[in-house]
Amino acid sequence: MMNLHNHTNYSDGKFSPRDIVEAAIRAGLSAVGISDHYRTTKTRSVAPSNIDEYVEHVRRLAIHYKDRIRVLVGVEIDACPERTEDLAFLPMGQLNKMDFILFENVQDEETGGLSLWELFDMRKELEPPVGLAHNDIARNFSEIDHAVLIPVLETNHLFLELCPSPRHAKLQRPLYRHSADFFGKLKGTKVELAFGTDTHDNLDDVGKIDDAYAFVQEHGLEKNLMDKSFSA
Repeated sequence: MMNLHNHTNYSDGKFSPRDIVEAAIRAGLSAVGISDHYRTTKTRSVAPSNIDEYVEHVRRLAIHYKDRIRVLVGVEIDACPERTEDLAFLPMGQLNKMDFILFENVQDEETGGLSLWELFDMRKELEPPVGLAHNDIARNFSEIDHAVLIPVLETNHLFLELCPSPRHAKLQRPLYRHSADFFGKLKGTKVELAFGTDTHDNLDDVGKIDDAYAFVQEHGLEKNLMDKSFSA
């Protein structure tokens, strides 16, 4: 039971990393990720000059809380070249210090995001797990056959985030529920899934993964959850 997608006051979140971790403990989670925005112009974000401080801060929390919860450090990167500085020349050395990396707006023409195929070139140089954050699979990948898309995700080791937040919903339903047909085909595949609530200004959001977990159970996808990728 983990939540990988939480923003703090290192970017556009309201709370400190410690606040997020303690909220996760209260919610009974086994792992929590801090994933602040990185190098984007659309909102406050972690700059390259601050990334070492950011990572070290979260690593200290991981040590302090190691007997109560697993604390992970990552970043969220906007896949739109117009909003992310030097997207084609990301500092891989810095990013490879992370436990995971989230990319938002991948394959999203409405937001100007990179295509999945362009992301693959970056993926080759990234060592941590890489995931697609709150992606509208039903819309963004409507022209790609699932029989093609699933093996491609497996081969490139990309995980998918299930985000139950109203921030990423259509008709008051989470985006993943609009893609139930696709997710139903993941059972028995190597495509991993993670939960993320995109927490910003409400600490209660950290623990609100119930619908995403229910969705996983409905489709028999418990073995696709990526908890083993972060085992100590």
